[in-house]
Amino acid sequence: MNNYNQINELKLAKGLIAIGGRKGEGKTIFILHLSNNLAKTERVLFVSYQDYHSKLEEMVIKIDKNGVNKNLILNTTLDYYEDDYVGMQMIKQIKDNEISTIIIDDIHDFVGDDYSINKAIVGLKHLSEFLNIRIIFTINTSKNDIEYSQGERLKIRDFRWRSVVNECDEIYAIYRPTAFGFTEDESGYISPNDTEFYSLKNAINIEHEWVFNIKY
Repeated sequence: MNNYNQINELKLAKGLIAIGGRKGEGKTIFILHLSNNLAKTERVLFVSYQDYHSKLEEMVIKIDKNGVNKNLILNTTLDYYEDDYVGMQMIKQIKDNEISTIIIDDIHDFVGDDYSINKAIVGLKHLSEFLNIRIIFTINTSKNDIEYSQGERLKIRDFRWRSVVNECDEIYAIYRPTAFGFTEDESGYISPNDTEFYSLKNAINIEHEWVFNIKY
């Protein structure tokens, strides 16, 4: 793996976007990197329930020596409501801060219960359309034990919630070979920081793939 891309080469559409990957493949680090980069030109709200605010700041500083961009808002307190799919708190944040992109770190934690994920995704789709913004969320995918141990790259069928495939405007997958013990490929040595990011669904139905070198 080589020929690294710059994170600013990613051109993501407005609408609802899913980023899938298995646990431990570095989704949080990747989307923090993406968030801080997007915040160079727009206001970004990063929602997380996995880490404290100070921990997220430390992770951003590790990625970018310039630290947290002033246009990036890190929030670890927003609540999800079963009957009010994102709640007035999130809508207020969007309007008060002129947010263009929301990034939700792990929709499983955001929702709390697996059975509510489909409902939440439909709600987020409506919100993205109503406010004409970009909403990105990460989601853990499922594979059987044999495929997981072999480290196969994810396919669209691995997104086991129907709403992800039906409602999302774009779907991407993260694949980090060293998470499965791979240290080299046909091109030679694989860095522990090498991350493949590739599209499974997009508006123009063309497959894209990028390789980033990100500090983990």
